[in-house]
Amino acid sequence: MDKQQQIGKIGEEAALRHLLKRGYLLLERNWRHRRFEIDLILRHKEQLIFAEVKTRTYHPTRPTELPGISEAQQNRIFEAAVTYAEQHQHHGEIRFDLIAVLLASDGYLLEIEHLPNAFFPGMPFF
Repeated sequence: MDKQQQIGKIGEEAALRHLLKRGYLLLERNWRHRRFEIDLILRHKEQLIFAEVKTRTYHPTRPTELPGISEAQQNRIFEAAVTYAEQHQHHGEIRFDLIAVLLASDGYLLEIEHLPNAFFPGMPFF
């Protein structure tokens, strides 16, 4: 596992702990559909949530703005979400969240920002 994969794994674990503490129920982690992977699939109340975790490390000369999700990536997440919902006979609401994790260079958690309804495929990401 390379350094970037390790950073991603640390961020994903931090995001999951953050959500579990807030009453979310984990259904799947790293669920694959074709060649695309959804980081976290959760349930919160009656909603099915597909969460993309973006982890970055803090660097004093780089801005720490939120990472984006491309339109192509949104479409792949949506396709996978529809497949998952069909396979599990979910007919209720679905939501697409972004969890941005900021780590220090030593892997120490600095910040987590959770954006519910961060995007809906076909709509621009702000």
